[in-house]
Amino acid sequence: MERTPPEKLLWDGKDNGGMILPDGKYTYKLNSTDLAGNKMDEKTIEGIVIDTRNPAIVFRLSDHYVSPNNDGSKDTIVLSFGHNDPEGLKNWEVFLADETGGIKASYTGSEPGMYEAVFDGLDSNGAMLPDGEYNAGFVSFYDNGAKVAHSEAIVIDRVMPTVSVNISSRLISPGKDEPGNSTDISFKSDEIVTWKGVIKTAAEGSCGNL
Repeated sequence: MERTPPEKLLWDGKDNGGMILPDGKYTYKLNSTDLAGNKMDEKTIEGIVIDTRNPAIVFRLSDHYVSPNNDGSKDTIVLSFGHNDPEGLKNWEVFLADETGGIKASYTGSEPGMYEAVFDGLDSNGAMLPDGEYNAGFVSFYDNGAKVAHSEAIVIDRVMPTVSVNISSRLISPGKDEPGNSTDISFKSDEIVTWKGVIKTAAEGSCGNL
């Protein structure tokens, strides 16, 4: 080209036909000759990298509900996280955020690998978080500008459910084809629960499950 080279050249990783070039290392070379035929030394910029990868991460929660009250049942949630493809990793962050996006606890790092974070209901300052819904997340940043993130909802719930049990009759006459040969036992809960009912004798011997 017979003109002054531009101060800036924007290259989008495509060839002259507008096709994206394959991933790899490229070199930019500039040759120039003035109108008098004088040639400058070739200018070379090496190490230009095209990297279109979108790496994969690992994210697993041991549970989505936690009741951190030290009763031995669901006191913690374990988050397992890491990198399937660590090439080009710059840094990462694992975090816990409230429903408005406010970060309540976070940890950062730059080394690839597999890690575990134990959530026990405390924020970064060791204060107990209130009951409610939160987002546990993991995000990784890469040299090529890729940002790979994943998050899932978890619920802190320390409140015991309120359950009422009713029976239609305490006296039954089983085996007879008449009213009173059975009784209805029902219960109602203020939230979704797992349950198990057991019929026992007066001497506390189990007769069957409901």
